[in-house]
Amino acid sequence: MQHEIRLIGPALRADRIDGRLLKGILDPLVEGAQGAVRLLVEGRSRARAPKPAWLQRDASFDFVPVTGGKATQGAHVFGVEASTLRGADPDRFSQVNMFGEKYAADRSGIDLLEDALEAALRGDRDSDLYDEALLDTLLGLKTLFALGVERVEVVNGRTVPLTDEGLDAIAALRRQTPPPQQVRVAGMLDLLEASTCRFMLLLADGLRMGGVAEGVSEEDLRALWKKTVTVTGKAYFHASGRVRRLEADAIRSATEVDQRAFASLPTPLFGTTDARRFHVKAGPEDGLNAIFEKWPDEDDSEETDRAIEALQ
Repeated sequence: MQHEIRLIGPALRADRIDGRLLKGILDPLVEGAQGAVRLLVEGRSRARAPKPAWLQRDASFDFVPVTGGKATQGAHVFGVEASTLRGADPDRFSQVNMFGEKYAADRSGIDLLEDALEAALRGDRDSDLYDEALLDTLLGLKTLFALGVERVEVVNGRTVPLTDEGLDAIAALRRQTPPPQQVRVAGMLDLLEASTCRFMLLLADGLRMGGVAEGVSEEDLRALWKKTVTVTGKAYFHASGRVRRLEADAIRSATEVDQRAFASLPTPLFGTTDARRFHVKAGPEDGLNAIFEKWPDEDDSEETDRAIEALQ
């Protein structure tokens, strides 16, 4: 499955490329493809644990020569070739997983990354195609635009264009995402997938919530399966405020109090705050400008002396 990635800008040359540009495109592609595949399988694009070998293998891709006379001044074109997930790992990417979710097995890691990029560029605040860490990875492409690139095009039967302004929109989407928060949730431990540490809670109102229990032993999870439990951990959210996943620190049998107090889906407590809203440009008489090159008023010296004496 072949893609083209076109870097476009007046200073670019078809016959060579600045090493910094190569790094600027390669790092986000590698991290992004792996993150997109991990998000599909585990429900998160990044984890504290080292990357598993299967992920690095299944999300891999090759740079290949581009033919057809596309070399022009002001552009550099990469050919990128990647196997489908089913082709890379047919045992893992069967038709459905234990949660009844159908894997996009006919897609590659690069395809999934393109899907995530497209969803972020159109401002889809409730998309499952990316999470906060994958947005951070996409924002790593920002370095390209400081090195003379004006536009990036990802082509594979469709063209996904990316500009500096597009990345600003992705950065805004990232800022709109509520921060993760510590929560407790009570529900029945309905589904477990040992290979990915994923679980599914069935809440009292019939809603479901997915999570990852990396810090909980498999033995404990199996003992609690199909029982009503209380999960303590960190909730992550979509930009819309809808809960995305729960990363569990502990899972235990639920008390009656837990079942009454923690039976609903978590919602963001504080919403989002863009710190730039509070930035106020200082004028000539404001901020530090009001202090610099100013001497204390001599008229205040006696009052200052009296205050010092009172402290002694």
